Amino acid sequence: NAAVAWMKQLPGDDQSAVLQNIKFHWTANDPASAAAYGVSLPAGSIQNNFLNQVGRGWGMTNPQAAVEWLAQVPEGDARFSAINGIAAGWAETAPKDAAGFVASLPAGKTQDAAARNVLFRWQSADPGSAANWLAQFPEGDLRREAMESLMVNWVRNDPSAAGRFLEHLPAGKSREAAILTYVNQASAQSPELAAPFVNQVGDDNQRYNSAQAVAKHFPRSDPAGYAKWLATLNLPEEKLKSLAK
Repeated sequence: NAAVAWMKQLPGDDQSAVLQNIKFHWTANDPASAAAYGVSLPAGSIQNNFLNQVGRGWGMTNPQAAVEWLAQVPEGDARFSAINGIAAGWAETAPKDAAGFVASLPAGKTQDAAARNVLFRWQSADPGSAANWLAQFPEGDLRREAMESLMVNWVRNDPSAAGRFLEHLPAGKSREAAILTYVNQASAQSPELAAPFVNQVGDDNQRYNSAQAVAKHFPRSDPAGYAKWLATLNLPEEKLKSLAK
Protein backbone atom coordinates (compact mmCIF):
# COMPACT_ATOMS: atom_id res chain seq x y z
CA ASN A 1 0.00 0.00 0.00
CA ALA A 2 2.84 2.37 0.80
CA ALA A 3 4.41 1.64 -2.56
CA VAL A 4 1.12 2.33 -4.32
CA ALA A 5 0.68 5.59 -2.43
CA TRP A 6 4.20 6.63 -3.41
CA MET A 7 3.60 5.69 -7.05
CA LYS A 8 0.41 7.76 -7.19
CA GLN A 9 2.40 10.87 -6.25
CA LEU A 10 4.68 10.53 -9.26
CA PRO A 11 4.16 12.46 -12.51
CA GLY A 12 2.09 10.63 -15.11
CA ASP A 13 4.95 9.33 -17.27
CA ASP A 14 6.99 8.20 -14.26
CA GLN A 15 3.93 6.49 -12.76
CA SER A 16 3.38 4.62 -16.02
CA ALA A 17 7.01 3.48 -16.14
CA VAL A 18 6.90 2.18 -12.55
CA LEU A 19 3.61 0.45 -13.17
CA GLN A 20 5.04 -1.27 -16.25
CA ASN A 21 7.96 -2.60 -14.20
CA ILE A 22 5.97 -3.92 -11.24
CA LYS A 23 2.73 -5.20 -12.81
CA PHE A 24 3.95 -8.75 -13.40
CA HIS A 25 5.29 -9.17 -9.86
CA TRP A 26 2.23 -7.49 -8.35
CA THR A 27 -0.21 -9.60 -10.29
CA ALA A 28 1.63 -12.81 -9.39
CA ASN A 29 1.80 -12.07 -5.68
CA ASP A 30 -1.39 -10.15 -4.92
CA PRO A 31 -3.80 -10.22 -7.87
CA ALA A 32 -6.78 -8.96 -5.87
CA SER A 33 -4.91 -5.81 -4.83
CA ALA A 34 -3.55 -5.30 -8.32
CA ALA A 35 -7.05 -5.75 -9.76
CA ALA A 36 -8.53 -3.19 -7.40
CA TYR A 37 -5.82 -0.72 -8.32
CA GLY A 38 -6.37 -1.38 -12.02
CA VAL A 39 -10.07 -0.55 -11.77
CA SER A 40 -9.18 2.74 -10.04
CA LEU A 41 -6.92 3.89 -12.88
CA PRO A 42 -8.17 6.51 -15.32
CA ALA A 43 -9.74 5.08 -18.45
CA GLY A 44 -7.29 4.65 -21.30
CA SER A 45 -4.50 2.48 -22.65
CA ILE A 46 -2.58 2.30 -19.37
CA GLN A 47 -5.62 0.92 -17.56
CA ASN A 48 -6.47 -1.43 -20.41
CA ASN A 49 -2.96 -2.91 -20.55
CA PHE A 50 -2.76 -3.25 -16.79
CA LEU A 51 -6.14 -4.98 -16.50
CA ASN A 52 -5.25 -7.32 -19.34
CA GLN A 53 -2.11 -8.38 -17.45
CA VAL A 54 -4.04 -8.76 -14.19
CA GLY A 55 -6.64 -10.88 -15.94
CA ARG A 56 -4.03 -13.05 -17.60
CA GLY A 57 -2.05 -13.67 -14.43
CA TRP A 58 -5.14 -14.32 -12.36
CA GLY A 59 -6.63 -16.49 -15.09
CA MET A 60 -3.62 -18.78 -14.84
CA THR A 61 -3.68 -19.15 -11.05
CA ASN A 62 -7.29 -18.67 -9.93
CA PRO A 63 -9.63 -18.14 -12.89
CA GLN A 64 -12.83 -18.44 -10.85
CA ALA A 65 -11.75 -15.55 -8.64
CA ALA A 66 -10.82 -13.59 -11.73
CA VAL A 67 -14.28 -14.13 -13.22
CA GLU A 68 -15.92 -12.97 -9.98
CA TRP A 69 -13.76 -9.84 -10.07
CA LEU A 70 -15.17 -8.95 -13.50
CA ALA A 71 -18.31 -7.70 -11.76
CA GLN A 72 -16.23 -4.75 -10.54
CA VAL A 73 -14.92 -3.84 -13.99
CA PRO A 74 -17.09 -1.35 -15.88
CA GLU A 75 -18.30 -2.01 -19.42
CA GLY A 76 -16.08 -0.74 -22.18
CA ASP A 77 -12.46 -1.15 -23.19
CA ALA A 78 -11.34 -1.93 -19.64
CA ARG A 79 -13.69 -4.89 -19.35
CA PHE A 80 -12.82 -6.03 -22.86
CA SER A 81 -9.13 -6.07 -21.90
CA ALA A 82 -9.73 -7.87 -18.62
CA ILE A 83 -11.87 -10.59 -20.21
CA ASN A 84 -9.30 -11.23 -22.90
CA GLY A 85 -6.56 -11.44 -20.32
CA ILE A 86 -8.53 -13.99 -18.29
CA ALA A 87 -9.28 -16.09 -21.38
CA ALA A 88 -5.63 -16.08 -22.44
CA GLY A 89 -4.29 -16.94 -19.00
CA TRP A 90 -6.90 -19.62 -18.35
CA ALA A 91 -6.19 -21.24 -21.72
CA GLU A 92 -2.53 -21.65 -20.75
CA THR A 93 -3.44 -24.12 -18.00
CA ALA A 94 -6.97 -25.40 -18.76
CA PRO A 95 -8.06 -24.55 -22.32
CA LYS A 96 -11.26 -26.63 -22.16
CA ASP A 97 -12.43 -24.72 -19.08
CA ALA A 98 -11.39 -21.45 -20.70
CA ALA A 99 -13.52 -22.42 -23.69
CA GLY A 100 -16.48 -22.89 -21.35
CA PHE A 101 -15.91 -19.39 -19.99
CA VAL A 102 -15.84 -17.95 -23.51
CA ALA A 103 -19.04 -19.80 -24.40
CA SER A 104 -20.76 -18.13 -21.45
CA LEU A 105 -20.00 -14.64 -22.78
CA PRO A 106 -22.57 -12.72 -24.80
CA ALA A 107 -22.10 -13.05 -28.55
CA GLY A 108 -20.17 -10.17 -30.07
CA LYS A 109 -16.75 -8.54 -30.28
CA THR A 110 -15.64 -9.48 -26.78
CA GLN A 111 -16.55 -13.15 -27.15
CA ASP A 112 -14.87 -13.34 -30.57
CA ALA A 113 -11.64 -11.84 -29.25
CA ALA A 114 -11.64 -14.12 -26.20
CA ALA A 115 -12.27 -17.14 -28.41
CA ARG A 116 -9.27 -16.24 -30.57
CA ASN A 117 -7.11 -16.04 -27.44
CA VAL A 118 -8.23 -19.49 -26.31
CA LEU A 119 -7.83 -21.06 -29.74
CA PHE A 120 -4.38 -19.58 -30.22
CA ARG A 121 -3.15 -21.47 -27.18
CA TRP A 122 -5.35 -24.58 -27.40
CA GLN A 123 -4.48 -25.40 -31.01
CA SER A 124 -0.85 -26.00 -30.06
CA ALA A 125 -1.58 -28.30 -27.13
CA ASP A 126 -4.61 -30.20 -28.47
CA PRO A 127 -5.61 -29.18 -32.01
CA GLY A 128 -8.28 -31.87 -32.28
CA SER A 129 -10.21 -30.63 -29.25
CA ALA A 130 -9.73 -27.02 -30.34
CA ALA A 131 -11.08 -27.88 -33.81
CA ASN A 132 -14.14 -29.67 -32.42
CA TRP A 133 -14.92 -26.65 -30.23
CA LEU A 134 -14.43 -24.25 -33.11
CA ALA A 135 -16.78 -26.30 -35.28
CA GLN A 136 -19.59 -25.41 -32.86
CA PHE A 137 -19.31 -21.71 -33.73
CA PRO A 138 -21.62 -20.31 -36.41
CA GLU A 139 -20.29 -19.46 -39.85
CA GLY A 140 -18.60 -16.07 -39.92
CA ASP A 141 -15.24 -14.33 -39.88
CA LEU A 142 -14.19 -15.82 -36.52
CA ARG A 143 -14.83 -19.41 -37.59
CA ARG A 144 -13.24 -18.95 -41.03
CA GLU A 145 -10.10 -17.16 -39.81
CA ALA A 146 -9.63 -19.52 -36.87
CA MET A 147 -9.98 -22.57 -39.10
CA GLU A 148 -7.23 -21.23 -41.33
CA SER A 149 -4.94 -20.57 -38.37
CA LEU A 150 -5.64 -23.96 -36.84
CA MET A 151 -4.88 -25.79 -40.09
CA VAL A 152 -1.49 -24.09 -40.46
CA ASN A 153 -0.34 -25.46 -37.12
CA TRP A 154 -2.13 -28.81 -37.22
CA VAL A 155 -0.92 -29.82 -40.68
CA ARG A 156 2.65 -29.13 -39.64
CA ASN A 157 2.43 -31.68 -36.81
CA ASP A 158 -0.24 -34.19 -37.84
CA PRO A 159 -1.58 -33.80 -41.40
CA SER A 160 -3.47 -37.11 -41.22
CA ALA A 161 -5.52 -36.05 -38.21
CA ALA A 162 -6.19 -32.63 -39.72
CA GLY A 163 -7.41 -34.29 -42.91
CA ARG A 164 -9.74 -36.63 -41.02
CA PHE A 165 -11.27 -33.63 -39.28
CA LEU A 166 -11.87 -31.87 -42.60
CA GLU A 167 -13.65 -34.92 -44.01
CA HIS A 168 -16.42 -34.53 -41.44
CA LEU A 169 -16.61 -30.73 -41.35
CA PRO A 170 -19.93 -29.50 -42.80
CA ALA A 171 -19.88 -27.51 -46.03
CA GLY A 172 -19.52 -23.76 -45.71
CA LYS A 173 -17.09 -20.88 -46.15
CA SER A 174 -15.01 -21.95 -43.17
CA ARG A 175 -14.57 -25.44 -44.61
CA GLU A 176 -13.59 -24.00 -47.97
CA ALA A 177 -10.99 -21.80 -46.30
CA ALA A 178 -9.73 -24.70 -44.18
CA ILE A 179 -9.36 -26.95 -47.24
CA LEU A 180 -7.38 -24.31 -49.14
CA THR A 181 -5.07 -23.86 -46.18
CA TYR A 182 -4.75 -27.60 -45.69
CA VAL A 183 -3.80 -28.23 -49.31
CA ASN A 184 -1.29 -25.39 -49.39
CA GLN A 185 0.32 -26.54 -46.14
CA ALA A 186 0.26 -30.29 -46.76
CA SER A 187 1.19 -30.34 -50.46
CA ALA A 188 4.94 -30.21 -49.77
CA GLN A 189 5.23 -32.65 -46.89
CA SER A 190 2.29 -34.97 -47.65
CA PRO A 191 1.04 -34.39 -51.22
CA GLU A 192 -0.79 -37.73 -51.23
CA LEU A 193 -2.95 -36.45 -48.35
CA ALA A 194 -3.51 -33.02 -49.88
CA ALA A 195 -4.44 -34.31 -53.35
CA PRO A 196 -7.91 -35.77 -52.54
CA PHE A 197 -9.10 -32.41 -51.24
CA VAL A 198 -8.32 -30.45 -54.40
CA ASN A 199 -11.57 -31.40 -56.13
CA GLN A 200 -13.47 -30.10 -53.11
CA VAL A 201 -12.30 -26.53 -53.76
CA GLY A 202 -15.30 -24.73 -55.25
CA ASP A 203 -13.65 -21.88 -57.13
CA ASP A 204 -12.15 -22.96 -60.49
CA ASN A 205 -9.05 -20.76 -60.25
CA GLN A 206 -8.36 -21.70 -56.66
CA ARG A 207 -8.82 -25.37 -57.53
CA TYR A 208 -6.22 -25.08 -60.27
CA ASN A 209 -3.83 -23.21 -57.95
CA SER A 210 -4.25 -25.93 -55.34
CA ALA A 211 -3.60 -28.60 -57.97
CA GLN A 212 -0.42 -26.80 -58.98
CA ALA A 213 0.77 -26.81 -55.37
CA VAL A 214 0.26 -30.57 -55.15
CA ALA A 215 1.83 -31.12 -58.58
CA LYS A 216 5.13 -29.63 -57.42
CA HIS A 217 5.76 -32.57 -55.09
CA PHE A 218 3.39 -35.49 -55.76
CA PRO A 219 5.05 -36.76 -59.01
CA ARG A 220 8.38 -37.19 -57.23
CA SER A 221 7.01 -39.08 -54.24
CA ASP A 222 4.50 -41.30 -56.09
CA PRO A 223 4.45 -41.05 -59.91
CA ALA A 224 1.79 -43.73 -60.33
CA GLY A 225 -0.42 -42.23 -57.66
CA TYR A 226 -0.02 -38.80 -59.22
CA ALA A 227 -1.14 -40.10 -62.63
CA LYS A 228 -4.24 -41.72 -61.14
CA TRP A 229 -5.06 -38.52 -59.26
CA LEU A 230 -4.75 -36.39 -62.40
CA ALA A 231 -7.38 -38.55 -64.07
CA THR A 232 -9.87 -37.65 -61.35
CA LEU A 233 -9.31 -33.89 -61.33
CA ASN A 234 -12.23 -31.63 -62.20
CA LEU A 235 -10.34 -29.14 -64.37
CA PRO A 236 -10.44 -28.04 -68.03
CA GLU A 237 -8.47 -30.19 -70.43
CA GLU A 238 -5.81 -27.57 -71.14
CA LYS A 239 -5.07 -27.18 -67.44
CA LEU A 240 -4.88 -30.94 -66.95
CA LYS A 241 -2.34 -31.10 -69.75
CA SER A 242 -0.21 -28.43 -68.08
CA LEU A 243 -0.21 -30.46 -64.87
CA ALA A 244 0.77 -33.62 -66.74
CA LYS A 245 3.96 -32.12 -68.17
